Amino acid sequence: MKIVQIAEFGDPRKVARCIEAPEPPEPGPDEVLFQTLAFPIHPADLMLIRGNYLRLPPLPLVPGIDASGRILRVGRDVKDIKPGDTVLSLARQTWVERRILNAHEVVKLGAGVDPLQLAMLYLNPLTAWTMLSRPEVGADSKVDNWIIQNAANSSVARWVDRLAPRFGIKVLNVVRRPDALDEVQADNVLVDGLDLAQRVKDKIGEAKVVAGFDAISGDATGRLAASLSPGGTVFVYGNLAECPVTVANEDLLFRGVHVTGFSVTRTTTNMSRDEVVKPLDIFAEEIRRGFRQEIEATYPFESISAAIAEAMQGHRRGKILVTSQPE
Repeated sequence: MKIVQIAEFGDPRKVARCIEAPEPPEPGPDEVLFQTLAFPIHPADLMLIRGNYLRLPPLPLVPGIDASGRILRVGRDVKDIKPGDTVLSLARQTWVERRILNAHEVVKLGAGVDPLQLAMLYLNPLTAWTMLSRPEVGADSKVDNWIIQNAANSSVARWVDRLAPRFGIKVLNVVRRPDALDEVQADNVLVDGLDLAQRVKDKIGEAKVVAGFDAISGDATGRLAASLSPGGTVFVYGNLAECPVTVANEDLLFRGVHVTGFSVTRTTTNMSRDEVVKPLDIFAEEIRRGFRQEIEATYPFESISAAIAEAMQGHRRGKILVTSQPE
């Protein structure tokens, strides 16, 4: 059985190794044997492998946040899942071919969802959903509020755009470069720049921009902050620029703009399993209705270094996935 193991933190292309590991044991009474079908490589995975987290798990470790899989065997007390079911994993350390999971750590979301799409149905859409659900976004307001988000061609941003109508929220999308405009199949798309705040005002007039979703950090955070209405909040959920946020003092002091970090992992620790699973059914329904998460390429387990190298490249139109064949 193949697993991807990290024995030291560093350049993900060099420290991620596909190795052979013992097969897992038979599942216990409340457990299932999970065969991985596919997993995506997220920026958060690469950050962990580099060692860029405040609290790091002990080494060696297996990375991974999302994965789709097939159930091979189930324990005697497992009732709602059977061998052959295709499921989504809720457990981390997903870069393994097979593993034992508690039955509560997998979710069956019904037929009609391709395993590659299912593999990406947790982290990114749940990030979009939980940010849109924040009270600062004003989803329960009777006023048509706007939000603004950068990296609008990213997976999270595409989900924000797809889910925002369910919350009664309008979205301004921002891309980093002009050639990315054709990658965003959405309305109200702007190219980032020093005059972003003025162009936002020209676009929507006196309408209220209550929140910004920031995947980039650095100076991009400041441009989102300047584009918000007084009292608005920027949620920083990514660090694609790999540098600290920069926000003008006048936006903080005189316009009362707030800047806060957002982590879906931290958010879901305060949610019940039912609260986490409920929106997953909505995401699966969006896929069945024709929404597609972009996939750039797929790789087998043994090509993990090449997969990571491509995942680290810019100007991609979709995710890099690693796939495994069921036994």
